[in-house]
Amino acid sequence: MRRFRAVRVADLHVGELVKVVGTVRLGPAPLLSRATKTPCAYFRHVVLREHVDAIHDGWGSRRSRARPPPWVVADRQEAQDFTLEDDTGRVHIRMERYDVSIGTDAMSAAIESERLVTEGMTVAVLGEVGEHDAAGEEATYRTVGRAMCIGAPATFSMLVTDDSDVVGTL
Repeated sequence: MRRFRAVRVADLHVGELVKVVGTVRLGPAPLLSRATKTPCAYFRHVVLREHVDAIHDGWGSRRSRARPPPWVVADRQEAQDFTLEDDTGRVHIRMERYDVSIGTDAMSAAIESERLVTEGMTVAVLGEVGEHDAAGEEATYRTVGRAMCIGAPATFSMLVTDDSDVVGTL
C-alpha cells in the first residue's frame, strides 16, 4: 500500500485503483462493537484461551504453568459502509470484500481483545473507485444522482489501515 500515491477525494475518477487517506465518518446507525459496545464501522473481537497444566512436585506442592500456544475460542468481525472525509470532500467506502489492519500485533498476546474503526479515526483505504446512487445501491444506467464510492477491485480485497507509515505517505 505504501507504493500507492494518496489521492484527494476531489481528484477521484471511476475505475482507478486509489489510496485515499482521511477521517472516518459513521452513518446514522453504526455497528456496536461486541465487547465494549462502541459505535464503529468495523470491529474484530478475539478471545483466546491458554492451556494450563497443574504440576505436582512430589512434596505436595502444586504449581501451574502456561503451555503455549493459546487457542482461539472466538473470533468475530463485522463491518459496514462508512464515509471517508478529507479536506476536499467525502467518499462512500463499501465494506464488501475487505482486509482491515488496525492497531498492533499486541492482540495476539491478549486473552480478549478488540480492534475498531471508529468515528474520527484517520485511515488509509486502498480500493477501486466506482459510483453508487444516493441510497447506497450499485449504480446502473437508470440511476440518477450518482456519487463516488470506493470498494474492492475484482482481483483482491479492499484494504483499510491505520498504519502510520501508510497513512503518513500523502
